[in-house]
Amino acid sequence: ARVVDRDGEAVPASAAAAIREARVAADNIGTLVERQQGGSGEFQPRLTQYQFNVPGWLVSVGDDAVAKVGPSILTGRAALALKTTVGAGYLGTVGAVQNAVDLVSEELDLDARDTKPE
Repeated sequence: ARVVDRDGEAVPASAAAAIREARVAADNIGTLVERQQGGSGEFQPRLTQYQFNVPGWLVSVGDDAVAKVGPSILTGRAALALKTTVGAGYLGTVGAVQNAVDLVSEELDLDARDTKPE
């Protein structure tokens, strides 16, 4: 689906944008359902408009990555660490904590003794 933000600009079709759009869409659906169930009459409810903001970007390039965070462009180990953090964060949100730990260990070349408390 094509999404237009409150400034009338098309929002990029990306997973990151879709996740942020989903909150606004869910709130607006809730508002419409409440209005319909409440039987309130003539006035249309005030819906929240989505504002697209780009916090940065991350592009996976084979086993490496390139990222932009604020005004800074990251490459090499810094971009790889960010790519790994994003992947591990996702795995953690779906309950795959051990997979997240394994990903960090593998991607950042951490020795097993570096990841276990003494």
